[in-house]
Amino acid sequence: QIRAQETELSKLRKENSQLTQELIALEERLMKLQEDKAKEDDSLQAVLADQEKYKLAAGVVEVKGPGVIITLEDPAVDEEIGDSYSELIYRYDLILELVNRLREAGAEAISINGHRIVNTTEISLAGDNVNINGTPTAPPYAVKAIGKPDTMESALTIRFGILEQMQNYGIRTDMI
Repeated sequence: QIRAQETELSKLRKENSQLTQELIALEERLMKLQEDKAKEDDSLQAVLADQEKYKLAAGVVEVKGPGVIITLEDPAVDEEIGDSYSELIYRYDLILELVNRLREAGAEAISINGHRIVNTTEISLAGDNVNINGTPTAPPYAVKAIGKPDTMESALTIRFGILEQMQNYGIRTDMI
């Protein structure tokens, strides 16, 4: 019976793979048809441009380009105390502040540990974790932002800015 289930599972995986490939091909064909039609129709071209803008805002498309990566780590653990306390989790409001500063600096897309941050994203404290859209995350945090690197770096490293505030709490920050 186990062998029969494995065979069925293998068959379903193969079918799923084939259907996924077919879906990708159909989506590519639809996009090509839309692009071809948009070349003929200015109003459709405007609608498709708006559609791309909304997809970007909703975080459903992959974004590439220049930007910054900010790594946030808790202070080094004192060996004598052996405390497992996380300053980043306790002070998660600093993460929210960092996201807001990046947005103000013109970041087009932001992610934290692979979770895309959009207008409806919820970042909240839940026990010993910071939840991003209900998914528990823990330090260290890799905050990636797409946009003008110089502008974002200036906004974050300004005197008494968010990165300095984090460092005052012992949070280790690194920006590349």
